Amino acid sequence: MKAIVYLLRKNLKNAIQDTIRHPLKFLLYLFIIISMVYGAVMGFVSSPGDSSVDDIFSMRLLKGAYLAILFFISIPILLKGLSSGTSFFSLSDVNNIFISPISPRLILIYGVGRRLATMLVLVVTFSAYGGMVINFFDISVPQVLLLIFGIVLMLIVVQLATLMIFCLASNHPTRARIMKYIIYAVIFFTICTALYHLFSRGVTLNNFLDAISLPVLEYVPITGWLHGLIFAVMEGDMIKCIIFAALMLLTVVLSIVVLMKSKLDYYEDVLSGAESYHEFRESIREGKMSDKVMMGDREIKLRKKGIKRGSGASAIFFKHMLEGSRRSRFIFFNINTLVLIFTALVIGFGIRSAIPGVDTTIIYLAAFIILAYVQFFFSASGDWVKELTKPYIYLIPDSAVKKLIMAAATGLIKPFTDGIITFLFLGIFIGGNPIDIIVCALTYGSFGCLYISSNILAQRIVGVDSSGGIFITFYMSVIVMTLLPGVIAGLIVLSLFAGSLGFIAATLLGAPILLWNLIISLIIFLTCRNLLDNTQ
Repeated sequence: MKAIVYLLRKNLKNAIQDTIRHPLKFLLYLFIIISMVYGAVMGFVSSPGDSSVDDIFSMRLLKGAYLAILFFISIPILLKGLSSGTSFFSLSDVNNIFISPISPRLILIYGVGRRLATMLVLVVTFSAYGGMVINFFDISVPQVLLLIFGIVLMLIVVQLATLMIFCLASNHPTRARIMKYIIYAVIFFTICTALYHLFSRGVTLNNFLDAISLPVLEYVPITGWLHGLIFAVMEGDMIKCIIFAALMLLTVVLSIVVLMKSKLDYYEDVLSGAESYHEFRESIREGKMSDKVMMGDREIKLRKKGIKRGSGASAIFFKHMLEGSRRSRFIFFNINTLVLIFTALVIGFGIRSAIPGVDTTIIYLAAFIILAYVQFFFSASGDWVKELTKPYIYLIPDSAVKKLIMAAATGLIKPFTDGIITFLFLGIFIGGNPIDIIVCALTYGSFGCLYISSNILAQRIVGVDSSGGIFITFYMSVIVMTLLPGVIAGLIVLSLFAGSLGFIAATLLGAPILLWNLIISLIIFLTCRNLLDNTQ
């Protein structure tokens, strides 16, 4: 035990010293902490505003959102527990602890405890939104603190359940598969129950809110039990409080009993997982995301061999197309596309149900704004990033601009493909002006060009090897500065012609943004062509 305490103390000390020795990193972390504390304090001390939404609507929406957050936290942790401790230990833990005379159970508790401490960062993040929750849902400060406590309790219980799952599934592949199928079955049951309630009663906003707050969802193991416990306390339902508290306590006791009774022998499995995790982190830090790292243990199907097309800079594009076809049969259609389609349809049906008779151009405008924001998280990296880490792009005898564009071509095409498919689906289900559909799809694609070009500009100024936190902060600042003129131009055009051309409001706002995004992206590509002159 003393060895683990010593290691934790030294790790904390080294982390603090490393932050202090890098002033930019220290200032960035300090700014983030101050911003989050300020937002949380101002939200908690401010009085609740006049909510335009009735209490039933607010509570149903809050229940559904809270359940989604609990699922988002718990399911990945439980699934990681089935992969032989992959999420518990780093390579340094293997080198320092596994060779020490420490109990295997104590080592496993240490690994889970470290992971729990990391996950508690989510709690700090969620607490910064406490003020928004108070004002929007018109609930009290103690109720918000209860919601935050529920997230902390979920992290603790899920980590204990993960220990139990790992103890039962370690060195038993059949058990691991069965438990994985059980977890997937729980997810499938939850989604199907909500969808059945929604579609059986009609797709309206009121039925959607009923579907995501069904009482039966509170009986989903662990996640639903905790959800039911928290809201039972908020509503003063003592019977439900006793039932769900007993179920959670039973889960904790059962997890501890299984941990104490099991005979653990997981060192070889953990060693393999720790090496893979270390390789993944190093690849992200160095920007060397190879297909092996991206695909993990999945088999890469060759299908085709050899590029066979393209010359000069265009060979890079066809190389990326070939690599994409090996990762998936549908190169430009993946899970991100499905998420965008689902989000657009929810926005469309939600607005139409909440505001009967609303103009479809308003729906397209809202969908376009939200999807453009979502796209930011889908465009964090691409084939062009790992291409810059290889020597071939620097050796091709072609213009730097053409090589840079061809390296980013697949990343530029994907947003346009997603935009066309997404807004086409939205147009089929809610109708509307074809001009709005076309302009929104193209403008959404132009945001992909803006995000990639802003990333290139940030790498040109800050450097590829800069700290991740500093780079992301600067990258987001570049996006805001490059996007702002187009948004201002769009708002001006919308205000000037809204009276006579209000039926195409989405087009009036989107067209100037589309034109500006394409122009500024091309300018950035031309300006940053000397990025390829740095071969280090």
